[in-house]
Amino acid sequence: MSDEASRRRSQEQPPSGFPEPPGGDPGDRSRDEDPHHSLNTPVGEPDPSEWPDPYERRADPRSPQDGDASPAPGATSTSEPHPTQDPEAEQPEAPERDKLDD
Repeated sequence: MSDEASRRRSQEQPPSGFPEPPGGDPGDRSRDEDPHHSLNTPVGEPDPSEWPDPYERRADPRSPQDGDASPAPGATSTSEPHPTQDPEAEQPEAPERDKLDD
């Protein structure tokens, strides 16, 4: 066998040695002008199976039903972080004292 014949045969086979099936790959969008065109289409109506939009305007669950502006004493919110995890909240515990004296 000549070198040219072996070189031609090596060009016909993929590097992995696994023969490629004839034809194009299904779902190959590498040559499309806009491969993400299906993602660029905005949705007309929201999906009813998704959780409600966080920016949806709805009543405050802590707000009393009688229309008073202040929440009931002791009312807790599910959206506020725990005071130990809130960087803006006052520290629930006093800072540890430095040991200056032995």
